[in-house]
Amino acid sequence: MPAQLWHEIFCSPPFRFLVGPNWQEFFLHHKEVARQSHSLDALVNGRMKEAKERCALIEDIDPPTFARFGQYVYTGTYQAAEHELLLGAESIGEDARNELREGCRESVPEVAATEQDPFEDGVITSEGASVETQDPWGSFAVTAKKSTKLRKDRKKATQSMWDGPPPPSPVTTDEPQYMNSSPGQSSGKLNLQERRKWEEFTAREYDVDSQEDIAQAWANAEPCEEYTEVFLSLARMYIFADRYSVEALKQLTLRRLHQTLVKFTLYEERIPDITCLLSFSYNNTPDRTGTVDELRLLVVKYISCHIKRIHSDTSFVHMMKAEGPLSIDLLQELI
Repeated sequence: MPAQLWHEIFCSPPFRFLVGPNWQEFFLHHKEVARQSHSLDALVNGRMKEAKERCALIEDIDPPTFARFGQYVYTGTYQAAEHELLLGAESIGEDARNELREGCRESVPEVAATEQDPFEDGVITSEGASVETQDPWGSFAVTAKKSTKLRKDRKKATQSMWDGPPPPSPVTTDEPQYMNSSPGQSSGKLNLQERRKWEEFTAREYDVDSQEDIAQAWANAEPCEEYTEVFLSLARMYIFADRYSVEALKQLTLRRLHQTLVKFTLYEERIPDITCLLSFSYNNTPDRTGTVDELRLLVVKYISCHIKRIHSDTSFVHMMKAEGPLSIDLLQELI
């Protein structure tokens, strides 16, 4: 951005936004907001009450989404929500269990025996925040002396859950490509129609200038990595951009969601992440005459690539039975 434009932006007065049901305050430079779209220009510079008072109330947008919009306004990109780790013995693969075991053992000498174990069971985000629940980890919070002995003899049985029996091996079926990977990761096992459908999905392009943002789409490696909030944060950003006609932000968000779906491994445990995204997309975007909303279309195309995996999911069956355009949109993708 030219230096003169930055000068104009920071010399412009701030515009006050009251966001969400609790009216959380945000302040953005009105010149930068006005640059995003004609709708926002009219909001901050027009003849409406909001422009005169330099304050707008937006109750039906959640504050995290608006904060991401603010990040986009000044940087041209934004960070989606991070995935969560659902820690439980049955949902953590052996590789992840080993990594967590080593990390925990190395940290024990720094922790007194009376301190709270930072790796309690429950839900933790990738940033490390945890939700306190019951402690099924047994007596994992051991003293430094015990931990040193444990490292010397890793094979020795302890009371820790880590040394219990290994998780059962994945169940195999006649269609292994659908058990723990996306079709694109096992394209050689797909029939010709399925392979073409997945290749068509992965080849979708969006009108975004920079290619740098693609790197922000992370692939999941374990069934315990929940992506529901990742998907929903992108869907909410799309809805905001669509409402205020911020076309560049819409395209950026669609590409981010597309790349995340391409890299997403559809484990059996993660099917609800996708059905939640599908439900949210259809409940929060409008029916369009003669066309399909872009967010809906992207999600339905992904669903059509995985229909063999998803068709029996209870939530998906319920959505298909309900009246609405979903069943028609999906049928058009399948035929």
